[in-house]
Amino acid sequence: MSDKKNMDLSQFSSRELPPLKEPVAGSAAPQLVEEYQAMEDVKGRNNTRRFRIISNDGKSYGCAYAHLIDWEYDRVNSYLTLTIGGKVFTLEGKNLGKIETYLMDEKVKALRQFNPKAHKAPAKNEILIERIEVESV
Repeated sequence: MSDKKNMDLSQFSSRELPPLKEPVAGSAAPQLVEEYQAMEDVKGRNNTRRFRIISNDGKSYGCAYAHLIDWEYDRVNSYLTLTIGGKVFTLEGKNLGKIETYLMDEKVKALRQFNPKAHKAPAKNEILIERIEVESV
């Protein structure tokens, strides 16, 4: 077996690995922590005229821009209320003004509530949706 060459594996070790969180009870392996992204935006011209709102427990609400009646953004109290069809979504958090800007251009693809058990905390200047309240009207 002297014909095998020593392989240089250094090219594979320079990759940055995502952080790990504590293993779930009963699970042997630690789970990966997802990067938190409060808002996914539409790239290019691929606007499907729909977006979704994802709550902390993973429940997803599909919304169409055609049914977006209005919204109210309160910069002082840091909340954004969206009236969509028969539901009113109230988002509370930080830096929500960027969401309003993207709604104007119908560029929001998804809004996601922060879950400290599943997401790594975002930077201080990033959008953070701390709470989503859903009411039927």
